[in-house]
Amino acid sequence: MARKKRSGTGRRRSASKKGQAKIVANLVGLILAFLMLIGLFNLGVIGQLLVGIFSILVGKSYPVVMALALISGIALTFLVISQSIISDGSGDLLLPMLEL
Repeated sequence: MARKKRSGTGRRRSASKKGQAKIVANLVGLILAFLMLIGLFNLGVIGQLLVGIFSILVGKSYPVVMALALISGIALTFLVISQSIISDGSGDLLLPMLEL
């Protein structure tokens, strides 16, 4: 007997590049915010390591820099970035040019 023809191409469609960029930005923001919270409260070995690294890099003002990194992580997680990332068609992501 002849086999029945399948409808469609049978390929699975991957998520769009903009959708993938959103997911990556959200994950990076969550990880950054989580690490900065651990560092700000000096929790465990990872918190002590982060405090040591930030105190070497910026000195006694490390809590301020960690708080700014926490805010940027939260912003990456919760802000909509669909208009801030533009694809040029070649697969590379470009940031839009600032209009003055």
